[in-house]
This record gives sequence, C-alpha cells and structure tokens, in this order.
Amino acid sequence: MVVIHAKLNMCSTEIWSFNDYQRIKEGLGLVFPYSHYFQNGLVGSGCCVFSRHHIEEVFFHRFSLNGYPYKIQHSDWFAGKLVGLAVIHYHGLVINAYVTHLHANYSVNYLLNQHSDEYLAHRITQLLELGQFISKTGVQADVCLLLGDLNTLETEFGYKLLRNHAQLLDAYLEKNNSLDEFCDGVTCNNRNNKYQPPKSVRNAFPDGLRIDYIMYKYGKDLAMKCLVCKTCFGKIGSTGLNYSDHEGVRAEFEIKKLRSNIHSLAEIKSKIEPSIHYYLDARSVLLKSIESISTSQIIFVLIAFLCFILLFLFNNLNEYFSVFKNFILSMIIFFLFIFTLFVKTVEKKILVCSLDSLNVVIKHKNFEFRKLN
Repeated sequence: MVVIHAKLNMCSTEIWSFNDYQRIKEGLGLVFPYSHYFQNGLVGSGCCVFSRHHIEEVFFHRFSLNGYPYKIQHSDWFAGKLVGLAVIHYHGLVINAYVTHLHANYSVNYLLNQHSDEYLAHRITQLLELGQFISKTGVQADVCLLLGDLNTLETEFGYKLLRNHAQLLDAYLEKNNSLDEFCDGVTCNNRNNKYQPPKSVRNAFPDGLRIDYIMYKYGKDLAMKCLVCKTCFGKIGSTGLNYSDHEGVRAEFEIKKLRSNIHSLAEIKSKIEPSIHYYLDARSVLLKSIESISTSQIIFVLIAFLCFILLFLFNNLNEYFSVFKNFILSMIIFFLFIFTLFVKTVEKKILVCSLDSLNVVIKHKNFEFRKLN
C-alpha cells in the first residue's frame, strides 16, 4: 500500500481580466509553475487552474444556458459560464481537475420559495450538464476533483442531483478536521468578510452561505480520505481587506494505492443518498420554465401586434410626433420579434433538450429499481 498526501493545485473563479490572470500567474510561478486560463464569453469565464504538476491536457464545456444578454445588471451571460477540465499526472495517478462557476442566484426570498429565483431552470440545466460532463470525462481518471462556485446550497435538490449523477463526495462533509481546525464552511456573506452584500441580502441570509465547494471521487484500487477542509485566504496582511467577497476553500487528501483489486464505487455510493426525487424535482422546474416561456411568447406576440396597429393610428396629429411614434413602435416590434423568435425559442429548445435527458435518466432509474425488486 502506497500512501500519498495530495496538495495538488489551486483553481480560481471570477478572474475576469486576463491581465490579472497573468499577474497572478507570475506571482505564483515558483509554487504553481503550470497554469491555464479558460477563455470564453465576452469578458472571459473567470475560471483558471494553477498546478504544482504538469498539465497534460485541457478541455472545457460552455453551458447551454447562461442567463440573458438583456440582463446587463446581472452580467452572467457576458461571462460565458463553463466547466473547465485540466488533466494532471501526479505520482502515477491521472487526476481530472474541474473548475466551474454556475449562474448566480439574485433572489433574497429563495429560502422561502425556490421558484422566486428567475434563473433556477438555468442553474439546474448547468448542474445537470456539469454532472454529465464529469461522469463521461472522468471514466479513465484515477481521481476527479471539482472545485468552484456552484451558487447552490447543500440543502437544494440541484446540489444532490449533481452529487448523485456524478457520484461525488463533498470534501467539507467528509473532512477529518482536528478541533483547532474547526470551520463553519461559510464562503459567501461571511460576517467576517470586509466586502458585505446589501442589507436585504444580509437579512435574508444572516448566517451566510456555503456555495463554494471541493468535491471528489476516486477509482478502483484507491482509497481517498479528506484530511482537512476549511475556508482560507481571509485578510490581506494588515490591510483589513479580504482577497474576495467569497472565502476560499482549502482541502488536503490522503490517497492510498491498494494492492487488491477493490472498486471504490460501492464505498462512494454508500455515502451518497440515492433518490430519484432530485431528478423529479428538476424535471418539474424545467416543465414550469418551459410553460412560462410559452406564455411569455404569446404575450410578446400580442404586444407586437398592438404596436403594429398603433403604427397606423394618430399619424395626422403632428408630423414630428408621428415620425417619433413610428420609430419607437418599430423598434419595439423589432426587439419583440428578435426576443420571441430567437432568444426565447432557443432557451425553450435547450430546456426541452435537458428535460429529455432527465426523462431518460428517470426511466433508467425506474427500470433499475424494478429490477432490484
């Protein structure tokens, strides 16, 4: 049996500027000589990987739904949310390091009503795609590490769907911290963080949120244990400022190479609550969102038709007024046409595609359940 204490790499999100990435790369070069930035979107994905060991290959998948381009104040669409993969070789092990940043939740009433989040369907689609991506690309890897901001609480069905589908363990839940390394796990809205959100958000989430994660799974002939998992970075020297509005998450693992041909899947499955309900909950969210899009498309068509009628009315009152009115109405009709025909139609088709994928999984799990009984 060979025991390896793994301190492998660091992944970052929200590094929007490539110049900032270059500066960080230079600063960390002696400790993390290998790195990669995942370019995507209008401003960049913000996701990057810094590694102590050679990165053999990189790949990424851009999520099908990334919010809306007209929601400029939220800006998620411009970032081009994705999951990046870096393949790293470490002491004879193939390690898949995944970094991701999912769509943000802007609803302060979310704990009372999950459906108050207008982007819930988008984030569920992203979680499903993330689980599928890890499940399919991690087949040949000895260890898979997922690091990132999921913008999802561990009590949500989306979190459980991801863990169930990709068979991932949560390092924070599996940690073996000593008493002097106690950590409440809060990574967002931490009361000790200098960068505080608006008062409405602090009142809605007074105890903060754990939405940044390190998850992992391991292959056959291996045993992997999380020795430590806690928040990190904190303050920058004596400045009183934090590195980010989110706390970092740090984990250390012990990996054992076993001589016997033991497969770890059964051990991992025993630690993950198996349930089809997460998939059913996700399906109900997608169905509701698809229905909402169909309703909004009908409303937009009716508004466009009303604007079209108004084009031919009140044209004899004033020449300047008529020109201005017709210009504004023409612009409204044009944008409603683009919005209805392209933006909402594409969103609806992607949701339907995700719904079809969920139905296949649900059908398969029902088949397995009947076979066991």
